[in-house]
Amino acid sequence: MNAVFLISIFYIFFAAVLQNARIALAATFVMLISAGPATFGMDLYWQYWIMLAPLLSVPILIAGRTGLYLLLAFISGLLYFGTRYEFATTFALMWLFPVVLAANRGMKRPVPAAIGGFVAVCLSFVIALAYHHYRVSHVEEDTFSGASQFIFESLGLRMASLEGAPFPGSIAFLKNIAFRMTKNAFSFEDVFSLSRV
Repeated sequence: MNAVFLISIFYIFFAAVLQNARIALAATFVMLISAGPATFGMDLYWQYWIMLAPLLSVPILIAGRTGLYLLLAFISGLLYFGTRYEFATTFALMWLFPVVLAANRGMKRPVPAAIGGFVAVCLSFVIALAYHHYRVSHVEEDTFSGASQFIFESLGLRMASLEGAPFPGSIAFLKNIAFRMTKNAFSFEDVFSLSRV
């Protein structure tokens, strides 16, 4: 199902953007022979096709169906956040990409549509989080607020990973990047051997 959904999403997206069925098929083939879909596809938990669902809304927006775009954003958000919270910001911002593409094809009022899509995804996040709280409080026989302890148990560990990390763009950050680009931290041999594979 992962593969079928992914192929369909890529093909619909390329057919809408390129407006040529054969070129869209070729572009889909090129996208699917890359390492990314194969690597992510090995993990059934990930179901990465949901992350790429915004691409389906390009033809919808080009056709002027903004309401359907908002509904798709909301339902996809529920599906996505119903199984995970990783990359929530990236997922929400992905819904702005189709609006940009459709705006170049003459879409009317792209800014309200973009804001609406972003709000629809944020609303689905809040609903999924509330339902998660409800389920955990029911299973643990705890209060709704007490369920937060179980849900955000790893939040402290995630935030701890920021300790000692330099602020983006600061001198310490640039020094860190410069170190990573040195011979000890970054090996060109590895890159060339990977490209040969």
